[in-house]
Amino acid sequence: MNKNRDLKNMPIRESNDNNLFTRLFSNQKIVALLILAVIILLLFPLAKSYSQRKIIEKEISQLQEEIDKYEQDNEELKEFLSYIDSNQAVEKQARTSLNLKKTGEGVIVIEEPGYEEEKEMVEKLRQSQEGNFKKWLRYFFG
Repeated sequence: MNKNRDLKNMPIRESNDNNLFTRLFSNQKIVALLILAVIILLLFPLAKSYSQRKIIEKEISQLQEEIDKYEQDNEELKEFLSYIDSNQAVEKQARTSLNLKKTGEGVIVIEEPGYEEEKEMVEKLRQSQEGNFKKWLRYFFG
C-alpha cells in the first residue's frame, strides 16, 4: 500500500524535449529576454521605414515650396505679359525709346545740371585725334 501511494504522488516524467521547453519558458528572465529580442527585431524595420518616410516627407515639402514659388513667378509673368500687350505699354515704349508723341502734344526735355559741360568735354575728346604718345611728349617737353 505504501508503494501505491508513492506511485500516485510521483510526478509523471515526460520526454526530455518537453521538459527542456517547460524549463525554458518557466524561467521569467528567459521569457523576458525572448520577448525583448522579438520586440527589437520588429523595431529595426519599423525604424528604417519611419526614417525613409521622414526623408520623403521632407522632399515633398521642398518640392511643394518650389512649386509655390514657380506658380507665383508664373502669375507675375502673366501680369507682366498682360501689361506688355496693353496699349498703355506700347505707348510708353514708343515715347521713351522712339521719342514719338501724339498729335497735338508738346515734348519738354529736361536736362540735368552740368550736362552741357559733360557734352563739351565729350566733343573735345572726339575732336582731339592726337595719340597718347604725343600727349605725353607735349606734357613733359611742352
